[in-house]
Amino acid sequence: MAEIITVQVSGFEMDVIKFGSGRENFVIVPGMSLTSVIPSAGFIEAAYKSFTEKYTVYVPDRRRNLPDDYSVFDMARDTEEALQTLGVEETDFFGASQGGMIVQVIAAKYPALARKIVLGSTASCPNATSRRVMEKWKSLAASGDIPS
Repeated sequence: MAEIITVQVSGFEMDVIKFGSGRENFVIVPGMSLTSVIPSAGFIEAAYKSFTEKYTVYVPDRRRNLPDDYSVFDMARDTEEALQTLGVEETDFFGASQGGMIVQVIAAKYPALARKIVLGSTASCPNATSRRVMEKWKSLAASGDIPS
């Protein structure tokens, strides 16, 4: 059964989903979302069931009380600090979309932490199109005008 851990680190809190009982660590860093991944813990655990014997799996949510100016570099630092607080060392990562950008920064800045990385649907940095799309998402989220 997935466990939800609240990590308190240098002025912020972050919830982390944890499941599996393996000897190795596997961290899934999700992409940008308007909602928390925590309510989906059971679905995520079911989707990665085949990993649970080999790995203990961690899925960090975004930090609580996001600052107005919060870069991918900040997200990588916060994720690394949360994992360090949990005692997670050398780990395999999977990063999807913006999570892939975060994982790339972690691998570059904290190489001892990232044993292997797998990237899905991501880029090394945002381009003009992705910036435009993210700005639109940000404005829709701020206005509450999110299409269903």
